[in-house]
Amino acid sequence: MSTIKASWSQLASTGQVICLSTTLHDDMMATSSQDGSCCQVQVWEKDSSTGDWDLISQISTDSQIQTLAWCHPENGQLLVGGSQTGAVYIWRPPRPGFSRNELTSTSGYGREEGMSLDDEKEWVQSGHVMCSKHPIRHVCFAPRQLGLVLCAACQGGSVHVIEADRVLGPRNWSVQSTFSMGPGLPGKKCGGVTWRSFSPGVAPLLAVGSKGIVEIWQYMQRVMKWQRVSTFSLSEPDAQSVSVHWAPTLGRPCDLIAAAHGKVVDIFSLTGDTSDLKTQLLRSLKHDAAVHKVEFNTFGTCLAAATKANVLHLWKPDFVGKWLLVSSIAGSPDALDEE
Repeated sequence: MSTIKASWSQLASTGQVICLSTTLHDDMMATSSQDGSCCQVQVWEKDSSTGDWDLISQISTDSQIQTLAWCHPENGQLLVGGSQTGAVYIWRPPRPGFSRNELTSTSGYGREEGMSLDDEKEWVQSGHVMCSKHPIRHVCFAPRQLGLVLCAACQGGSVHVIEADRVLGPRNWSVQSTFSMGPGLPGKKCGGVTWRSFSPGVAPLLAVGSKGIVEIWQYMQRVMKWQRVSTFSLSEPDAQSVSVHWAPTLGRPCDLIAAAHGKVVDIFSLTGDTSDLKTQLLRSLKHDAAVHKVEFNTFGTCLAAATKANVLHLWKPDFVGKWLLVSSIAGSPDALDEE
């Protein structure tokens, strides 16, 4: 194994942390937690001088937030969360540049209707979309070239594509498309969803993980709907996929998709046009504990797999394309005792 420098911080959070997400530049982070009936989302900011994370806002929610995602910095600071009740929430930071006099003036300039002075100190809910009666398993933003668009995968097997009314300072969000796993796949549950990175001339593509399979969906502009273009099986047909991630293309001759199920992460290659898409299982990466999330780095040259044993495994391909474990980073042992 190669030596990799790693630093870590232990953040004080009330209750059990459900999920977390960081921005593209890793300068902000969001976590969701639950302590009894109290559900909250915490927003953290990294101190550039010390490297410590400071809690800058705490948002109370009506239900448990199971998944979080940040939009691209070009669209500002927007945080989205998917809830246990099937709703998608969008939050924005407090508006800067207002003095206390402006915020407390009778005109209410700079404040949204019903907003108090204290609200401007915290992150504000700027959107709410009810997608399903089933829990949201995963949310993610589309490549920025497609506009301010996100998708939400529900446990009931449906995927909802949500779009903002404008790319900067959006006021309204609405479901533009909905499609479901199948047909002939009763009881299928979405375990994760991921966008393909933008390529000129290539229609938007999504990969959706489910029980034993991964489906590829493409947006057909001529009919203005999503259509399934490929389905391929996991290495364990009865396993439920819990996380999928599409590696950035960056001129690679083939696309790569990682899918986690149980203690295994499958890496697939995709070649050819969507009319004749060919898939191949390159390797199944074995782990000592169940994997709950996988993600490629910005260049698609390194794959991270987080397990329920509180260990992060880093995999890289060698010069012949064989994926090797290069490092394992263990979290705080106290975290396991608290679960």
